[in-house]
Amino acid sequence: MANEIMHGYLKAVAQIEMEKRAKWVWRYMDIGKFISLLNRKSVFFSEASKFADSREGFAILPRQEKIINLLERYRESLSGAEIEKVEQKSLNADQVLLKKLLAISCWNRSEHESVALWNMYTHGNMGVAIRSNFEVLAEQFKSHRFKLVHKDVDYESLAITKKGIEAFFRKANEYKFESEYRFILDFTDDPYWNSNNETAPSYLVDLVGEGGVYLPIDLNLVIEEIRLHYKAPKWVHEDIVSLVKSFGLDEKKVKRSDLDDEG
Repeated sequence: MANEIMHGYLKAVAQIEMEKRAKWVWRYMDIGKFISLLNRKSVFFSEASKFADSREGFAILPRQEKIINLLERYRESLSGAEIEKVEQKSLNADQVLLKKLLAISCWNRSEHESVALWNMYTHGNMGVAIRSNFEVLAEQFKSHRFKLVHKDVDYESLAITKKGIEAFFRKANEYKFESEYRFILDFTDDPYWNSNNETAPSYLVDLVGEGGVYLPIDLNLVIEEIRLHYKAPKWVHEDIVSLVKSFGLDEKKVKRSDLDDEG
């Protein structure tokens, strides 16, 4: 009888842990961005039009692929106005406008760390990965006055027609390894974002940054763990611990990577 009770208890604990891990999301970043996150106590949402991938937000048809490839190749030599002109003529004009009215925060939804994402978003083995819970993040972001949409990104052929905000939850199969979870702020009904006024209203003045918006968060609620780069030198642990303690965070949140053989 006792064994059955213990078995039932362990099974229930395992189920709770599995459900908790299913809600994990990660944000990989270099030390500079980590310090900015702590100092601002905010998560940055990038304006969709600032994304490097021109395919973002569009259903790319085969006949448009050549134009997009050329745009990518010569992007650095073109001005923002020239790029927008090409997009307006070649793609969906409404989607081009929408890209300026959406701000996006991208996370990795996974129960495990990703070597590929460590290498993409950190440099010199000195980055960190913030582990959070997408439900906790959503509640934090919803506390502000902006319209929020959040869910997993679907990876499929971009030739499938999707318009509006739904198009920004679609990416090509080659990005599937990112296992991305997106939070999107929709400013289509906001008078400031729909005007040419360069002066932000009072409710935005402290939030608008270069190329996006900073949404304040409760660091202690949002940050469940801070994982160090799996190749970070041992002395980095002490420095990061000192840093997070100076911002009132529990030093126990700082962990060595699961990928670190010496951890």
